[in-house]
Amino acid sequence: MDSGINELARPKLFVFNIALTLAVIVLLILDFFPSYVPFMLGVAAAVLVNYPGAKLQKQVINSHAGPALMMCSTLMGAAVLMGVLVKEVDGTVSVITCMSNLISSFLPAVLGRHLPLVIGILSVPLALAFDTDSYFYGMLPVMIGIGEGFGIAAMPIAVAMVICRNCATFISPMVPATLLGVGLADVDIKDHIKNSFLWVWGFSFVCMVAAILFGIMPI
Repeated sequence: MDSGINELARPKLFVFNIALTLAVIVLLILDFFPSYVPFMLGVAAAVLVNYPGAKLQKQVINSHAGPALMMCSTLMGAAVLMGVLVKEVDGTVSVITCMSNLISSFLPAVLGRHLPLVIGILSVPLALAFDTDSYFYGMLPVMIGIGEGFGIAAMPIAVAMVICRNCATFISPMVPATLLGVGLADVDIKDHIKNSFLWVWGFSFVCMVAAILFGIMPI
């Protein structure tokens, strides 16, 4: 396996490949084209320059075809799952909204006065069940409404949800980038979560403490 990888390595083209990568990033930032266009152009240029010859190009493309198809099916499956969770049919409340309301109903009154702190502590576990849009568009308004009942302004609640939840973005199976990353790394999503969860949760506590010390997030 190592010999096969070494055969495909192109150390003499390192500068070209760095320049190509930066060019793709710049095109993405400039937003002249849909996001898939820079990637397609970059792949075409990388294959043509690094692996001249139809036979070698076919070998390289075939070696990545299986994982690419698996990732496509995984991302489509995740999209269907999130569609089921967030879709409101004929005026009915979505599953995500029900989950948010259920969480709020279990929140004791004594903890309500420290809602930003509670949200900060629970943000990483909640990130595993909510995608980004559902978390901020579905759950945030509910939490702000709960906070108002305890005299807590909306800003501290929003800050707590942003600071601590963002630490968990790339362990959440509801985030397509997470699925793409583990697929490219050839790592199972459950192993990624199992090995990363406590580290990410601990880092979110560090971020929360820093926000409290700087006065960004009152307790």
